[in-house]
Amino acid sequence: MKKNIDNTTFAIIDVETTGGVSKGRMTEVCIILVKNKEIQDSYTTLIDPGCLIPTTITALTGIDNQMVATAPIFSEVAQEIYEFHKRHRICST
Repeated sequence: MKKNIDNTTFAIIDVETTGGVSKGRMTEVCIILVKNKEIQDSYTTLIDPGCLIPTTITALTGIDNQMVATAPIFSEVAQEIYEFHKRHRICST
C-alpha cells in the first residue's frame, strides 16, 4: 500500500546498540519528526550502555567506548524521550 507523505506527520527513530540477540544495549537514540516532508524537530543522544562496545559494532556505527564514557544511562534520558513523544503527540499505527 502506497501512502502520500506530502501532508503527513511521522517520526523516524534510529537506535544503535552494542549488538547481540538478547543482550544488546543501546548506545544512541535519534528521533526525527517530519511534517509535510520537512524536519520539524529532532532529539538525539548517546547512551552509556554499561558495557564495552565490540569493535565490530564500532566499525559499523562509528560509536566507540570513549564516546559513551560520559554519556547518560538510558534511565537518565527516558523522561526526555517521553516528553519529546508527548510534546509532538507521536503515536504508532
